[in-house]
Amino acid sequence: MKNATIEYEKLQRQNAKLLKLIGTELKNHETEAKKEDLHYGHVGDVQHVKQLLKELLTSLRGAADEERMHAQIEEEINK
Repeated sequence: MKNATIEYEKLQRQNAKLLKLIGTELKNHETEAKKEDLHYGHVGDVQHVKQLLKELLTSLRGAADEERMHAQIEEEINK
């Protein structure tokens, strides 16, 4: 049986790497989108990413009321 501490720490390191990869891909998307004329397809791409990130943050915060938490996150990111 695996030690929970070891597994937890491994997953935390992997998650940190995933966050870096996400940041890089968002920058790449912006660079490529700006090479073209920006259009609503690009807007839809980043809107979808935003929604997924809000869902992830809601989950990490253990929120029972997702709609309320999404509204709170919107307030936080629009300050």
